[in-house]
Amino acid sequence: MLESFQKFALFLQPVKPLAFAGLFLFAVMFAWNTIGAADGSGELMVIPSIVGFLWALSVYSFIASFQHVPVKADSQDSFLAKIKAAFRRAPYWVLAFLALTSSVVILILSYRLFSVWLHDFGIN
Repeated sequence: MLESFQKFALFLQPVKPLAFAGLFLFAVMFAWNTIGAADGSGELMVIPSIVGFLWALSVYSFIASFQHVPVKADSQDSFLAKIKAAFRRAPYWVLAFLALTSSVVILILSYRLFSVWLHDFGIN
Protein backbone atom coordinates (compact mmCIF):
# COMPACT_ATOMS: atom_id res chain seq x y z
CA MET A 1 0.00 0.00 0.00
CA LEU A 2 2.83 2.42 0.79
CA GLU A 3 4.32 1.82 -2.64
CA SER A 4 0.95 2.67 -4.21
CA PHE A 5 0.77 5.86 -2.17
CA GLN A 6 4.30 6.74 -3.27
CA LYS A 7 3.46 6.16 -6.95
CA PHE A 8 0.33 8.29 -6.61
CA ALA A 9 2.23 11.06 -4.79
CA LEU A 10 4.88 11.08 -7.51
CA PHE A 11 2.16 11.16 -10.16
CA LEU A 12 0.58 14.14 -8.40
CA GLN A 13 3.92 15.95 -8.02
CA PRO A 14 3.10 18.47 -10.80
CA VAL A 15 -0.05 19.43 -8.87
CA LYS A 16 1.91 20.37 -5.71
CA PRO A 17 2.37 24.06 -6.64
CA LEU A 18 -1.33 24.26 -7.51
CA ALA A 19 -2.27 22.77 -4.15
CA PHE A 20 0.01 25.26 -2.38
CA ALA A 21 -1.52 28.13 -4.35
CA GLY A 22 -4.96 26.78 -3.47
CA LEU A 23 -4.04 26.80 0.21
CA PHE A 24 -3.06 30.44 -0.03
CA LEU A 25 -6.02 31.49 -2.16
CA PHE A 26 -8.65 29.72 -0.06
CA ALA A 27 -7.13 31.15 3.14
CA VAL A 28 -7.22 34.66 1.64
CA MET A 29 -10.78 34.07 0.41
CA PHE A 30 -11.85 32.96 3.90
CA ALA A 31 -10.13 35.93 5.56
CA TRP A 32 -11.64 38.34 3.04
CA ASN A 33 -15.12 36.92 3.54
CA THR A 34 -14.99 36.91 7.33
CA ILE A 35 -12.87 39.95 8.18
CA GLY A 36 -12.80 42.15 5.10
CA ALA A 37 -16.48 42.07 4.22
CA ALA A 38 -17.90 43.03 7.61
CA ASP A 39 -21.25 44.01 6.11
CA GLY A 40 -22.05 40.32 5.47
CA SER A 41 -21.83 40.56 1.69
CA GLY A 42 -19.07 37.94 1.53
CA GLU A 43 -20.96 35.36 3.53
CA LEU A 44 -21.74 33.35 0.41
CA MET A 45 -18.19 32.06 -0.06
CA VAL A 46 -17.20 31.15 3.52
CA ILE A 47 -18.17 27.47 3.34
CA PRO A 48 -16.64 26.86 -0.13
CA SER A 49 -13.40 28.50 1.04
CA ILE A 50 -13.26 26.19 4.09
CA VAL A 51 -13.89 23.08 2.00
CA GLY A 52 -11.40 24.17 -0.67
CA PHE A 53 -8.75 24.87 1.97
CA LEU A 54 -9.24 21.42 3.54
CA TRP A 55 -8.95 19.63 0.19
CA ALA A 56 -5.92 21.67 -0.88
CA LEU A 57 -4.26 20.95 2.47
CA SER A 58 -5.05 17.26 2.12
CA VAL A 59 -3.59 17.04 -1.40
CA TYR A 60 -0.50 19.06 -0.51
CA SER A 61 0.24 17.06 2.63
CA PHE A 62 -0.32 13.75 0.80
CA ILE A 63 2.15 14.70 -1.91
CA ALA A 64 4.71 16.00 0.58
CA SER A 65 4.38 13.00 2.89
CA PHE A 66 4.59 10.09 0.48
CA GLN A 67 7.22 11.19 -2.04
CA HIS A 68 10.10 9.43 -0.30
CA VAL A 69 8.88 6.18 1.25
CA PRO A 70 11.74 3.95 2.45
CA VAL A 71 12.22 0.74 0.49
CA LYS A 72 10.77 -2.52 1.69
CA ALA A 73 13.18 -5.13 3.04
CA ASP A 74 14.05 -7.91 0.64
CA SER A 75 13.29 -11.50 1.60
CA GLN A 76 17.01 -12.39 1.50
CA ASP A 77 18.00 -9.62 3.92
CA SER A 78 19.05 -10.44 7.44
CA PHE A 79 16.62 -10.28 10.32
CA LEU A 80 18.24 -7.09 11.61
CA ALA A 81 17.92 -5.42 8.19
CA LYS A 82 14.23 -6.38 8.05
CA ILE A 83 13.64 -4.89 11.51
CA LYS A 84 15.44 -1.67 10.53
CA ALA A 85 13.36 -1.40 7.37
CA ALA A 86 10.17 -2.00 9.34
CA PHE A 87 11.08 0.75 11.82
CA ARG A 88 11.89 3.17 8.98
CA ARG A 89 8.55 2.44 7.33
CA ALA A 90 6.39 2.48 10.50
CA PRO A 91 5.81 6.27 10.55
CA TYR A 92 4.64 6.07 6.95
CA TRP A 93 2.04 3.47 7.91
CA VAL A 94 0.76 5.87 10.57
CA LEU A 95 0.70 8.65 7.96
CA ALA A 96 -1.17 6.38 5.54
CA PHE A 97 -3.80 5.62 8.18
CA LEU A 98 -4.13 9.32 8.99
CA ALA A 99 -4.34 10.23 5.29
CA LEU A 100 -7.12 7.72 4.68
CA THR A 101 -9.00 8.74 7.81
CA SER A 102 -8.70 12.45 7.12
CA SER A 103 -9.83 11.95 3.51
CA VAL A 104 -12.97 10.18 4.67
CA VAL A 105 -13.59 12.87 7.30
CA ILE A 106 -13.08 15.67 4.76
CA LEU A 107 -15.38 13.91 2.31
CA ILE A 108 -18.16 13.65 4.91
CA LEU A 109 -17.53 17.19 6.10
CA SER A 110 -17.64 18.47 2.52
CA TYR A 111 -20.99 16.80 1.96
CA ARG A 112 -22.41 18.22 5.18
CA LEU A 113 -21.05 21.73 4.66
CA PHE A 114 -22.21 21.93 1.06
CA SER A 115 -25.68 20.68 1.98
CA VAL A 116 -25.90 23.45 4.61
CA TRP A 117 -24.52 25.97 2.11
CA LEU A 118 -27.00 24.98 -0.58
CA HIS A 119 -29.87 25.06 1.91
CA ASP A 120 -28.93 28.47 3.35
CA PHE A 121 -28.58 30.16 0.01
CA GLY A 122 -31.75 28.76 -1.49
CA ILE A 123 -30.19 26.46 -4.03
CA ASN A 124 -32.31 23.41 -3.29
